[in-house]
Amino acid sequence: MATVIPPLRYGIDAHDRLIDLGGGWDAFALENEAPELVSKHVLGLPLRRFISDRTTAQLTLDLLKRARGGVTVEYPFRCDAPALRRFLRMTMTPREGGMVELSSCTEAVEPRAPVPLLVRSIPRTSELLKICAWCKKLPVAGEWLEIEAAVEALKLFDLTRLPGLTHGICPPCEQKLVG
Repeated sequence: MATVIPPLRYGIDAHDRLIDLGGGWDAFALENEAPELVSKHVLGLPLRRFISDRTTAQLTLDLLKRARGGVTVEYPFRCDAPALRRFLRMTMTPREGGMVELSSCTEAVEPRAPVPLLVRSIPRTSELLKICAWCKKLPVAGEWLEIEAAVEALKLFDLTRLPGLTHGICPPCEQKLVG
């Protein structure tokens, strides 16, 4: 699995459909056990199809609207691997005809002990845990914790099968993006 994510680029048309994928998109999908996300499977599909949480979806639409208004939008986010914390920066650049180009670049990488919760190939229960799509923290008893602390607090290693993950947004990340 790649330590540093190559710069990834994708285009969204005026109807929020994925119209262009580049910058190593397919190689990154395959390296991260996601063959269903290579370009031949996702081109032409609406971006919303890949965002499960309503708040995250609305925030993404708001950021795209801001970009379509002529403003280049930048924000930090994480794209972790089981043994890595990867800190990235997303840039949304307005293009003609309501299109928006999104590009990401790696800002920092920190190795860590592998977190099985992030291994896609492990069989899961039907239960879902919410993880912030931007900072990768999980809510535990009203507080958003780093994934390692959340795994320990929730005693996930005591389970015979791990829950699945769904994405959302924690209040601090939402405030940074909206504010």
